[in-house]
Amino acid sequence: MPRPVEEKKRPVVAGLQALLRAAGFRKHGSTFVRELPGIRHVIALQSSSKTTSDEVVLTVNLSVIAPDALHSWEPPTSASSGHWRARLGQLSPAPTDRWWSITDSESAAAAAGEIVALTRECALPVLDSLATLNALLETLDRQVARGLTPTEQAHAAARIRQRCFSS
Repeated sequence: MPRPVEEKKRPVVAGLQALLRAAGFRKHGSTFVRELPGIRHVIALQSSSKTTSDEVVLTVNLSVIAPDALHSWEPPTSASSGHWRARLGQLSPAPTDRWWSITDSESAAAAAGEIVALTRECALPVLDSLATLNALLETLDRQVARGLTPTEQAHAAARIRQRCFSS
């Protein structure tokens, strides 16, 4: 029998799966992963610590990972391992750290619709622009990568160059 939290998230997961399968992503629980040469895109639902059996509070994390540049302790498909990271709401026309509240089928359908639309219109174009190691490195070198400090961006770029480009 499905747990109440998973049941409330089901419309969001199903909506994302329908959209992301066509874009080359595979579903792993409530995480979607797209493997490209040298690059991994991750879109993951994150539940808040405020989530209860009556209310699911969630956000959507996005990540671009250079798998060969990961440290051995970094989870290979975790959004937190990304060399570029953002929340879906930060990419929207009115950028914010957006969390959705789901309490019933109506709020689940509304959240699913908004999340799928923002993923299609905002997230996928950004991820598509970061589909190669060179594009990721350019973003890191210009120090405009989301989710990392300038020092973290410099270290990530150096590690990518060392692990992915040295002969």
